[in-house]
Amino acid sequence: MHAPLIHHSPILYPQPWSFIPERWLPSSTSSSPHTTLPPLPPGIPPANPRYLMPFSRGTRNCIGQPLAYAELYMTLAYLLRTFVRLERNDTGEVTRVKGMKLWETDRRDTDLKADYGFPFPEKGRGQMRIILE
Repeated sequence: MHAPLIHHSPILYPQPWSFIPERWLPSSTSSSPHTTLPPLPPGIPPANPRYLMPFSRGTRNCIGQPLAYAELYMTLAYLLRTFVRLERNDTGEVTRVKGMKLWETDRRDTDLKADYGFPFPEKGRGQMRIILE
């Protein structure tokens, strides 16, 4: 079974198509007393990391996983450092994020609709476009 099908299973993850990053945070009892983590939304149990498998598992695990993570972190850091700016108020709180915004892109460009050995979005979709300000 492909990882995207597991990652979007409503049996394993309630509301699998909703963006709920809090499900991956450690429980509040295990966190440092100096760190305040947001609580889980009602009805959303913490995710079991056993089912998170973006690079597969076992003997078919991707040999390039460390390289992929390194490239991902470096690319994301470069993009954010180059294009994204935080606007802060007098107290230092972030009031606005400027630099990147989606352009002519909606949920249909990212939802998985078919599996041909590799997951695909709806036919004719799948191009996420971003405007860099």
